[in-house]
Amino acid sequence: MKRTIIWFALLVLFALPSTASAQWEHSKQIRSAGTFGIGVGSGTLAYGLSMKYFTTSNFAIQGNIGYWRGRYFGRCGNNDYCRYYGGNSFALSADAIFEQATIAGNNDIELAWNFGIGGGLGLSEYEDAIGAAVAGILGLEVLINVIPIDLVLEWRPNALVIPGFGLDLVNFTGHLRFYF
Repeated sequence: MKRTIIWFALLVLFALPSTASAQWEHSKQIRSAGTFGIGVGSGTLAYGLSMKYFTTSNFAIQGNIGYWRGRYFGRCGNNDYCRYYGGNSFALSADAIFEQATIAGNNDIELAWNFGIGGGLGLSEYEDAIGAAVAGILGLEVLINVIPIDLVLEWRPNALVIPGFGLDLVNFTGHLRFYF
């Protein structure tokens, strides 16, 4: 199952650029009302397929669907909590993103920032676990309008509320998306 999702994500990444850039108006900006991006990324609890939709040029809804991700994935030792993560899990996240002024750039490429709030839900076969978390978001994004893609790095301090309380103030996520 995990390989299928990885192959699907790679197919999407290689197939969409030609379609997206062929339909993209050269003067159009990624941060425009009605633009939709799809690619790979991670959010609160979820990593896999990443999507972003701009309702206005200043506000976007962002979501991720895929596996339940964990900060300590692959280096857990004897920690049973780490068994929630990975291939036998499913997670989704949703964020409200407030886009801020461009820091630098021109019509072709821009460096911009955003902030927002989000949440995530994870399901795991390990002990039939359910996880939920909330997060704050502070993002830095490179918008390449001529291709059109964005590359985003986010600082995402979060609080796990289910299956037990946990606070993680040092947490980073990223996205790479193509826009239509």
